[in-house]
Amino acid sequence: MQFDQFIWQPYDMNSDIISAYATNFNPQLWRSTCPLIFYAIVEMHHLKWVLRQFGMGQNIPEAADTWDMSLHQISYKNRTGTDWNWQHIKYINRWQRRYDTVVQRPSISNRIDTERGYWE
Repeated sequence: MQFDQFIWQPYDMNSDIISAYATNFNPQLWRSTCPLIFYAIVEMHHLKWVLRQFGMGQNIPEAADTWDMSLHQISYKNRTGTDWNWQHIKYINRWQRRYDTVVQRPSISNRIDTERGYWE
């Protein structure tokens, strides 16, 4: 996918589905910066990039952590016997500490409130 093929669009937080899911299904999890793990696949949930979707002021996002870049270099070819629990232990440990990384910020009253320089 090329940069110009991606259209960044926040979720419609007025949607009944989104608001019910975010408030009823472990609301702290949505505000945590942690790895999301599905067997061999690990992706980081970078909340600081999408704070406005959760009603918080958006600053200029930081660059991605480089510690997880190695995940994109893993080949799954001929890896049927891999113990992914052991392979991804550092991500599993970070997941278990997910409540330590819950972002706490004041809610914004104006949907376009951002840090100075965000739109520049």
